[in-house]
Amino acid sequence: MGNRLHRAALALPVVTLLGVLAAGCSSQDPATSSDTDTAGAAPSTASATASSAANTPIQIRIGDTVINGSLNDTAPAQALLSRLPLTLNFEDLNGEEKIGHLAQELPMTGMPAGDDPIPGDIGYYAPWGNVVFYYGDVSRYDGIARIGTLEKTAPIQRHDGDFSATIQRGN
Repeated sequence: MGNRLHRAALALPVVTLLGVLAAGCSSQDPATSSDTDTAGAAPSTASATASSAANTPIQIRIGDTVINGSLNDTAPAQALLSRLPLTLNFEDLNGEEKIGHLAQELPMTGMPAGDDPIPGDIGYYAPWGNVVFYYGDVSRYDGIARIGTLEKTAPIQRHDGDFSATIQRGN
């Protein structure tokens, strides 16, 4: 009986190791796996942004400067569009983006858990309720939704301090 217990005690680490190795040999591509359930989620906003037919032109006015852009057809973008014209106070965050807080949050229906915006993207950061103009390269964060694009970022990046901007429908 003691010999059997000794063998079982030796076999347990081997079986555990084999289980770990087998789990590491999964046929699922790790790049496509996710910790978040995305079943039923809308396609990435990158693909929604790429479809210019679905985009709505907007203008962002900062003083005498006008920056053209567009909002895509996602739920948060369309909700923002329904509130235009809208004037927000913006501030710089980390030398990569300008953020303006909304009084009322936007819906995130159909959006992925997060995104990795690029310079020139317009985003919505759901945890803080902010409209975001990206002019630098930020990492992927949960809660970011890309909702549109800017034609140019230099006029936004130039503002060192806080500023007021009016977002309105474009031509």
